[in-house]
Parts: sequence; C-alpha cells; structure tokens
Amino acid sequence: MALIGVVWAYFKMSKRSREIKDLKLGLTGERAVGQHLSETLSPLKYQVFHDIPGQGFNIDHVIIGPTGIFSIETKTRSKPSEGEPHIQYDGQTIKVNGALPDRDAVKQAKAEASWLSEILEQSTGKKFPVQPIVIFPGWFISPGPAHAEVWVLNEKAAPAFIQNGRNTLRPEDISLVTFHLKRYVISTDENKR
Repeated sequence: MALIGVVWAYFKMSKRSREIKDLKLGLTGERAVGQHLSETLSPLKYQVFHDIPGQGFNIDHVIIGPTGIFSIETKTRSKPSEGEPHIQYDGQTIKVNGALPDRDAVKQAKAEASWLSEILEQSTGKKFPVQPIVIFPGWFISPGPAHAEVWVLNEKAAPAFIQNGRNTLRPEDISLVTFHLKRYVISTDENKR
C-alpha cells in the first residue's frame, strides 16, 4: 500500500510541476509579446493595454489606434526538440507541428473580441469592430487566408498587420474607446478590492 501511495504522490507532483512550468512559460510569453507590442506600437500613437479582465478570463493585450481595435490572445508553447516550430492555419483551424492543440485558440480569440466589442458598445453607445489575433511567440506561421476572421501571427509580424488593419478609427473615437477601456479596468480593479 505504501508503494502505491508513493507512486500516486509522485505522479500527482509530476503533473503539478508540469502545470507550474506551463504557467511560467505562458506568463513569460505574454510579457515578451506585451513588451514588443508596446515598444513597437506606442511610439506610433497606438494605445496598448495588458490583461483586460473579463468574467473568468482575461484578454492578454488590447491595441487601439488609427487602424482599429485589436484583441490579442498569446499562446506560448515550448518549441520541439527537433525540426522547426511550425504553425499551420487554414482560416478555421490551427495545427501546431501538424497536431491540433487541446484548446481552440481561434474560438477563444473570437469570443474575447466579441466580448470586448460588447463592453465598448455598452460603455460608449457606439459599435466598434474588434479584430481578434492569436500570437504564437517565436513560431513560424504558415500564412492563412488573406481575409480570415482571426489573424494567427507571431510577435514579429503582428505590428505590421496591426498598422495595416482594415478598420479606420478617427482620433476622437480612439480617445473615446481609450477613455472607456481605462475606466472599465479601473472599476474592475476597484471591485476586486
């Protein structure tokens, strides 16, 4: 019985250790992407927000600028020990080195963008489209369809795609959205206290 208990405890600890390692990897990836986006886009008059809280989730990054509003989901994954790290995207499905991930990042990114658009509409009284983006830092991404609903990119390609966004925001709308998103974040932080 003691041997069974030791084996069971070992597997539980191994699983917990992998979960902690994955969380650390994810946090490192989010921070690196956030820093890259801030350094690249802030000088170009884009507003960059990090960790926008929702109910039971968060949006890793939100970008607001003259080419639109962008919600970004970061997916940091360990690179394979052999071969090139490669993401394939057909406009609907993501494959990581040929395999489907355990979570649907496209569906998640769409839901986050939709939620953000609804929050902004409730707050401002105006409807703003939000472009969902999934970023895999450090991975090579096979280009998806030109007009895919969700963009799947690496961190180096994201600023260029954002600067060439399809939605134009007037300066007064940039100010309006920025003000209301800041107000939302502050009120959410105050409600947590």
